[in-house]
Amino acid sequence: MYKLILIDDDIRIIEGIKKHIPLKSMDIELVAEAYNGKDGLEKIKKYNPDIIFCDIQMPQMTGFDMIDCIRELSFTPQIIMLTGFNDFDHAKLAIDANVLSYLVKPAMPDEIIEALKKAINVCNEQRKLQLEKTHVSDNLSMIREQIIEKLFNANSYTNEEIKRIEEQYSILLENRHLCCISLLFDNISFTEKKNIAHTFYNAFSKKYTIYCGNSSGETISFLFTSSEIIIASELECSIDEFIKSHNSPVFITIGSITSSVEHISTSYRHSIEIQEYSFCFCNQGCLSFDHAIREVSQYKKHPLHLNKNVLNLAVESKNLGQISDILNSIDEKISNFVVYDTSHIKTLAFEFCSTIFYESDEIDISSSNSELHDIWLEIKATKTREDLIEYCRSIIFDFGKITKKTNSSTEKEIVEIMIKYIEENYEEKISLVALSHQLFLSRNYLRIIFRKNVGIDFTNYLQNFRMLRAAELILLNKYNISDIAEKVGYRDLKAFRNCFFEHFGMMPSEYKKNRS
Repeated sequence: MYKLILIDDDIRIIEGIKKHIPLKSMDIELVAEAYNGKDGLEKIKKYNPDIIFCDIQMPQMTGFDMIDCIRELSFTPQIIMLTGFNDFDHAKLAIDANVLSYLVKPAMPDEIIEALKKAINVCNEQRKLQLEKTHVSDNLSMIREQIIEKLFNANSYTNEEIKRIEEQYSILLENRHLCCISLLFDNISFTEKKNIAHTFYNAFSKKYTIYCGNSSGETISFLFTSSEIIIASELECSIDEFIKSHNSPVFITIGSITSSVEHISTSYRHSIEIQEYSFCFCNQGCLSFDHAIREVSQYKKHPLHLNKNVLNLAVESKNLGQISDILNSIDEKISNFVVYDTSHIKTLAFEFCSTIFYESDEIDISSSNSELHDIWLEIKATKTREDLIEYCRSIIFDFGKITKKTNSSTEKEIVEIMIKYIEENYEEKISLVALSHQLFLSRNYLRIIFRKNVGIDFTNYLQNFRMLRAAELILLNKYNISDIAEKVGYRDLKAFRNCFFEHFGMMPSEYKKNRS
C-alpha cells in the first residue's frame, strides 16, 4: 500500500482525482487532503506519505516552498506537480526541486495514472534498496552481538581471530580498557527497555566504544571499550546522573575493569552478580563492582541480627509500640548501608513476621505451613527495601487488629463476604490480594480470620469449591472436560486434572464414567 496526500487550493481538482482515478486498485491509500501549502506540510509531517500530489500556487505557502521544507525531513516522498503554469521557468524549478512528474492543468486521467505508476515504481526501488541495507545492517549487528556474547560467556578467541574480528567487524578489543555494563529492568515492556537502552547507548557512545552482547530477558548488557583508562567511580557517577535526568526505571551495574580480552567474561559475571543489590537501590540507580566490594566488606563487619527474646516478649505482651520500634530499628540499621545481603535481610524479615504470626494465628506450627509458605513467598517477591518494611508493618497492623477485642460477629460478616465472593467469582482468577483491595483490609488479616472461622485456608476452600462445582458440571453431561475446567476458573487443563485427582482420587473422565 502506498500513502498519498492531495494538496490543491482548488477543491474540484481533489474531488476529480478521488472520483476518476482508481486509487484502490492501484494499491494507493489517500491518507489526507489539504487546501493550502502550510496545512499540506503539516499533513505531510504527520502521515509520512509515499506520494504527494500538489499545486504550485497555493495560499500561505507555495508548492516550491513546501518542497524545500520537505527536503529537510527524514523521508523522501515522490512529488507530482499539477499546475496551470505551462512555461519553461516553472518546469525548470520543478526539475531543480527533483519533482518526479510535472503535469499541466487540465491533466487527463491517463496522464495522472501514468504519473502515479511512475511514482510507485520509484517507491518500489527505494523500498527494495532499504530492505537490502537493513538486511546487511541487521546481519552485521547480529554477528557483532554473537561475538560479544561469546566473550561474555568465556569463549576465548586466538590472537589471530581477534585481529580478524577487528578488521572484518570493526570491533576494537586489543590494547583497550574494557568493562561490561548491564541494565536490569523491572516490569516494563520490551519496547520501553529498547528505548532506554538506545538512549543509554547514545548518551555514552561519544566517549566510549560500545557493543551490545546480550539483550534477552530482563537484562541488556553492553561491552564498553576505551583507549583511555576507564575509572569505575567516574563512570558510576555519570551513569547515575543519566538515570536521574531521564528518570529511567533501570538498575545499571558496572563489572570489573580489565585490559585483557580473556577477562571480559569475568567483568560480565561481576555485572550480573551485583544485580542482586538492586533491592538496595529500589531498582533504580547505578553500582560498580568496586563500590559493591567495599560496601559488602563494611556490611560483613556489622551484620544485622534479630533479638528474638525481645521480640517474643513484645509479642506475648501484645506491645504494638515495642514491636514497631524493633522494626524501625532494623530499618534504620539497613539504611546505614548502601549495599547489604538481600537474602539475609529477607530471612530476618521472615523471622520477624513469623514470630508475630504464631501468636496472632494461635495455631500450632504443624498446621501453619501453608500460611508461612505464603508469607515467605510474599517476602521473597518484594522488590525494594521500602516494600519489605511496608509488608512487615502490615503484619504488625493485622496483629493489632486481632489482639484487640475484635467483634466476632464482624469477623464472621467479613468471612461471609469472602465466601460469597468465591461463589460469585469462582470462574475468574481469584486472589486474596484482589479481595483485600475490595474490602480495604490487608490480605494477611483476611487469611487469618478466614482460617479461624472456616477451619481451612482460603486457597484450599476455593479449590474445594471449584472441584465440587466441576463435579456437578460433569454429571450434567453437557460440556467437555476442557470447557468445564474453564468454567471453574482453570485455564490450564493439566492443572485442573491434577487438582481434580487430588480432591476425588480419580480423573474427571473416571468420575464421569463411575457416576453415569
